[in-house]
Amino acid sequence: MNFISKNKKPIIIIVVVVIVILLVILLIKTGKKSDTTNGDVQAQIENSKELKPFVDSPRNNFTKGKYSLNTSKSKVNWKYGTLSGSIPVNSGKLEVLDSGRIAGFNVDLQVSKIQMNNPDKSTLDMITTKILDISKYPTGSMTASTVLPNTVDSAFSVAFSLSAAGKSTSVATGMNVSGTPNSVKISGETTLDPKSFGFPDSKDTLVISPEYIFEN
Repeated sequence: MNFISKNKKPIIIIVVVVIVILLVILLIKTGKKSDTTNGDVQAQIENSKELKPFVDSPRNNFTKGKYSLNTSKSKVNWKYGTLSGSIPVNSGKLEVLDSGRIAGFNVDLQVSKIQMNNPDKSTLDMITTKILDISKYPTGSMTASTVLPNTVDSAFSVAFSLSAAGKSTSVATGMNVSGTPNSVKISGETTLDPKSFGFPDSKDTLVISPEYIFEN
């Protein structure tokens, strides 16, 4: 039995067609919105400065072996506000695995022999005795557990712990790493919270710039 009159059938057909058209328009708009969102996310990823280590990078091509730090060619530069100087190094070790990847490195710092450019005796005394307490903590260390090529730029992602004055902090930063058949050179600049090592609370930042040359 047909309960729909012949006069109402055209109206129902029109309504169905309109609904279908509206659904199609909605799907198109949703698709465009999704594309835009994905584009924004992709742009954020491409513009991100986050360190992204790349274990299988072809840049892991260093010569296998155990390397020792050339102490006469290595140091750690530092800067705190208008003050600057360097810290000599005692010793250091670095290892390259069979895969050509750097396993990590360790450097012992001669904190007791910290040097300051254009030294002011009272300021230098304050840094060495009140802040770094070199009589109690004559040495420090930098130990890196990760040295891998960065997928974002040409730098390497380096994760290390820095210890001095009886305090330590963990850092993840980008550094320049290059090698020859007989050496590995590591350099870079890292900004630290000065309060982590007892420096006065101020707007000044503590910047360290290692310059290491390891040789085998």
